[in-house]
Amino acid sequence: MAAYQGDLFSDAEPEPEPMIIEEGPVLPPLVKNILSLLGSDHCEAFESFIDEVEENVLDTFVGAVNKCLNDQRADRKDKMFTIFDYQLSVVVAMEKRLDQLRINELRNNVGGVMVSQDATTWTSLTLTFDDDMELKHVAQEVITPRDFSTYDWKIVRVIGSKLKNRT
Repeated sequence: MAAYQGDLFSDAEPEPEPMIIEEGPVLPPLVKNILSLLGSDHCEAFESFIDEVEENVLDTFVGAVNKCLNDQRADRKDKMFTIFDYQLSVVVAMEKRLDQLRINELRNNVGGVMVSQDATTWTSLTLTFDDDMELKHVAQEVITPRDFSTYDWKIVRVIGSKLKNRT
């Protein structure tokens, strides 16, 4: 078959189109460290969040964690913020105060957020830092009402009610 001397017809094989590789957002170091410390203990809510948001939102996340750390240095209290669209509460806890009693108190607070949003499950992502503000430990937990004792569930419902009344 004779080839047309233009661009439309030719006996030559068409050149393959270059493969376009879409890269995800560049992850801030803190987010990489969180994922690294989680290891195989996946946190679906957090992973969905980082997969679905723009880079500037990830930077805002890092800014929120840093604000919690700075405020914590000033008042020596644990901090928490919530990403409602992902049913995720991030707890910035003081490493030296994190005993079982404090873990239960923080869990009750996250449960209160869950109740205030009329949700049946919620994810808690707890971050602990050392005195040099280096991330030391990450723990995640998906909680449901069934995860609380009867006593703790009463506390959770009171916290949730107070949070609902604030809005």
